[in-house]
Amino acid sequence: MSLNQPSVFSYKFRLYPTQEQQSELSQWFWATRYIYNKTLALSKFQYQKSKKNPELYWQDKPLSWNYGRFSKTLKHIKQKPNSSWIKNTHSQVLQNSLQNLNSAFQRFFKLDNVGFPQFKKKKSTQSLSWSQNVVCYTWKWEQYTSFPWFWHIKTVFHRSLPSFTEYDQTSATLSKDTIGRYFVSIRFIKKSFETHSETGEITEVKRKKWLWRIKKGSTKEAKFSTTETLSAYFWEKLNSFWFDIQSEFTQFQSKQSWLSTSALIWQFVKSLVQNKKLSQQLLQDTSLGIDMGVKDLAVLSDWTTISNPKFLTNKQKKLAKIQRRLSLKLEQAKAKLGLKWKAIPRWTKLQLSSNFKKQSQKLAKVHAQIADTRKDFFYKIAHQILQKFLGVNSQFVNSQQYSPTSSMKVIFIEDINIAWMLKNRKLARIISDTGIRLFLQILKQTAYKYNVLIEEIWRFNPSSKQCSECFTLNQNLKLSDRSWTCSSCWTSHNRDYTASQNIIHFWLQKVLTHYVTSHFVTAKQSTEEQLWAVKKRSISTSPPLLWLSPLSA
Repeated sequence: MSLNQPSVFSYKFRLYPTQEQQSELSQWFWATRYIYNKTLALSKFQYQKSKKNPELYWQDKPLSWNYGRFSKTLKHIKQKPNSSWIKNTHSQVLQNSLQNLNSAFQRFFKLDNVGFPQFKKKKSTQSLSWSQNVVCYTWKWEQYTSFPWFWHIKTVFHRSLPSFTEYDQTSATLSKDTIGRYFVSIRFIKKSFETHSETGEITEVKRKKWLWRIKKGSTKEAKFSTTETLSAYFWEKLNSFWFDIQSEFTQFQSKQSWLSTSALIWQFVKSLVQNKKLSQQLLQDTSLGIDMGVKDLAVLSDWTTISNPKFLTNKQKKLAKIQRRLSLKLEQAKAKLGLKWKAIPRWTKLQLSSNFKKQSQKLAKVHAQIADTRKDFFYKIAHQILQKFLGVNSQFVNSQQYSPTSSMKVIFIEDINIAWMLKNRKLARIISDTGIRLFLQILKQTAYKYNVLIEEIWRFNPSSKQCSECFTLNQNLKLSDRSWTCSSCWTSHNRDYTASQNIIHFWLQKVLTHYVTSHFVTAKQSTEEQLWAVKKRSISTSPPLLWLSPLSA
């Protein structure tokens, strides 16, 4: 391929199993779901019991919620007399489901924002995973995928598989979504990633450890944002202007001698950022700022505007019609039990008609169409943004002549807290319809392929309220004001375009503050005290300065 590939990645393909294969797969889904829920129920009972006694809780915590205990539960279930339907399922599938439960418990105990593991439902997405012996092949002009104990499932390979001389296949996951579509996701790992740094030979110890971490899901994918590499690049550029910056700092210090050290550095850095010549020489068309929004999906610093398609909003009438018919069919089922227009009591089972199931499938298909359309749009937009930023076209990128850029190219975005934004009840549906989190994830993945860095700035920076020319803050700016005029320099600003420009300025301001503090501070204070003073002064208008060790001090 012409684009970069990370060390670990996955390809997803569509499967078309026959009716016999679908019925067998449903039994396998049932078995894995039963093992998962049964083990989770026993663990939940033990957790609630031990939580009442703190000593018992901390004593049994490392024993009751790990894969060793779960595997003993699986062995006990298989030894029961009526467990032949579980034994007909491949052992890798059952073991991997318990591995997923183990990782869910580990995240629950280690992370604060992760809740207790939930039971699997029959109506939600079902999955089976294998760790080895999954083969993709072509036979009689037809494409197939074979799994252990499950052979010859028709597959559509819409993209070519990576070379097996360069990549190893580590695992495969067969899944079924809510509307009955089957997919297979195959994970690959680069062989050169496992080689020894000096001899070039593959070390089995490192290989086994890496594959074990992949199975647990604890591996970190390729780093899409490398702050240290980016800071080092700009640090070397600033060294070429060292004498100019030093002379300017000496003159500025003589004029503003009454200021404290922290205030002096802060004001000097502001003057450097306002210096357009220095900013242009540092950036040299190597940076792009992107401001995300609801009215427009993204506004770029080169005046490119990407409108919000609003896929969910455009389907509201169709969804309302389907949901209205679905609600009437539910009331008909409730009327048989004398519960029409009443709440359903707990543990009450309704005899739902086949028309209700057909209508629910129609509703699920519309939601799946919205999700697929949004994801396809985001991938196309991400490639268009990067190709325009690098000055290449799609035909040249798809050809074998194209190679990713070797120069430093950076895209700056805001670190947006989507969960906090969704708490606004009036804008929650529109924000979720925009899909900002998914778009940023796709943009980071695509940028890595083009060898472009993604850097995030602090979410509380006043990017929309600050003038991009004189850096004056407009504290009276409201969310409804889409354009405003600066009271100091009388420059007219577009809210979103100004934010995309200021996103670049804020990151440049952070790098310059670090550089000036490390080179031109006086020896009266220790470096840590000076850094804390600058950070404390700038906390109201700037992010916490993420200081890096000086590379050329």
